[in-house]
Amino acid sequence: MKTTLDTPPSTTRIRRCAGSLTTCLALGLLLLPVGGASAAKKVTGFDPGKHGFNFSNSFNNDAVKEIDLRTGGLCGGMVYAALDYYHDRARSIPRQDFKPANRTTLQSYIYGRQMDSLGPNLTKWAEVGINPGGARDREFFRWGLTTELANLRAMIDGGQPAPLGIKGHGRGDHQILAIGYDQGSGRTSDLRIYVYDPNFPNQTQVLMADENRALFYYQGRPSHLWRTYFVDKSYRPKTAPSIGTPNYPDDGILRELVVEFCTGEDDLRGGRDNVNMTLHLRNGTRMTMPNVNCGARWLSNYDEFAQVRLLSPVRKVDIAAIEFTTTFGGGIGGDNWDTDRIVVWNNLGATRRMIVQHSGKFRFTGDRKSLRLMMPTVAPAKTVIPPCAANATRAVRVKIRP
Repeated sequence: MKTTLDTPPSTTRIRRCAGSLTTCLALGLLLLPVGGASAAKKVTGFDPGKHGFNFSNSFNNDAVKEIDLRTGGLCGGMVYAALDYYHDRARSIPRQDFKPANRTTLQSYIYGRQMDSLGPNLTKWAEVGINPGGARDREFFRWGLTTELANLRAMIDGGQPAPLGIKGHGRGDHQILAIGYDQGSGRTSDLRIYVYDPNFPNQTQVLMADENRALFYYQGRPSHLWRTYFVDKSYRPKTAPSIGTPNYPDDGILRELVVEFCTGEDDLRGGRDNVNMTLHLRNGTRMTMPNVNCGARWLSNYDEFAQVRLLSPVRKVDIAAIEFTTTFGGGIGGDNWDTDRIVVWNNLGATRRMIVQHSGKFRFTGDRKSLRLMMPTVAPAKTVIPPCAANATRAVRVKIRP
């Protein structure tokens, strides 16, 4: 094992060991770092505030739409995708502050990387899932302090962040990215593993060990408990899509909009049943952006953010109304779509400015296809826009947060 010491022991010092071999060995051990660590603290160059995503892992995934079977979260895909951008010096990670909508380029890439992260690790997930009555609690906990910690250190000592699969205790399983560690004096209570967790954008979480309970936990987050973790050695970089982050001036001219659609009890079907967006200008002209949902199904009791590039820049004061129109055919088998709220934002890049919103419920049908939002004549008061109410009562049939 390679050691790092300020003053390495010299052969002269070893020769001066008087007495038995046991005495020499004991003196030699005193010269090694406590806990056998090659260095007390090591960190990689990965900074969650720079190299991580600027939105949280609040995805719902449409597994079997016929019975509304869903999974929750794309944590492994976000970890893999963030690593792809980190390794690609030619592309920077998109820093938008809203999660990408279903079937957009970024969402599709993250979803694909989620699948990449799961397949090679199925046997590991199966292993940590076999724990009848908690009989293997201590065994699993020790893995995180011995073999898996050694694997983690090897990657980070080599300058590489380490993807981790982490087994939940009283919560779902999860995937995170170790970006550094600190073993302190070598005691279990001193261990710190620094991680990027997609559930907490722009923050570095600190994973610690509780010897008494045989659990890992996040510093400052006592409810986030984990039984153990394993190092995912199957990651291989891929070329991520070139998306970037726009940097528009906040000058009253709209170039790109973000529309938050909070869907209620009835979903938007997608396919041939989509939603178009039209800007009605005060000079009598119109600007229509079709199919802002990209033909995708938008789940019930869930929110999606449509990123809409305008056909040409337009001054905010020149817009009289923003209208949403569906392509529903009506009749037997026609689609209906419930919305609990629609919010339109001016997208500046890493930040947004709210323009107009419809906060009441609206049901799109074959006979009621259009909702027009009149632009306010004065700037709307600065208000905190709460999350969609649907997020608090999300109807997820199967909740897996890998």
